[in-house]
Amino acid sequence: CAIGGGVDSISLVQPKVGKGAVPERKLLKTFPALWMPMIETADIVANRYGISRERQDEYSVESQRRTAVAQAANLFDDEIVAMSTKMQVKDKETGETSLV
Repeated sequence: CAIGGGVDSISLVQPKVGKGAVPERKLLKTFPALWMPMIETADIVANRYGISRERQDEYSVESQRRTAVAQAANLFDDEIVAMSTKMQVKDKETGETSLV
């Protein structure tokens, strides 16, 4: 049995939004590239493998298109599942926290 997962962490790489976000310190020390923004990854691919940023963008658009078609055809129904989550929210005025 294998489980794969992914999280888009765009908010953690934006200086104003991600300010103060603390990644898992042990992982950060061992695998700092886990927190590398995708824009840096794209630049590395362009330089290392000679695949232009434009070509990578074209491929990304095509990949998204294919995914949308496959999802519309219910091909991922057994692979993509909803998960219930909760997050703690702090009221800026009162300081009160709640789980939503």
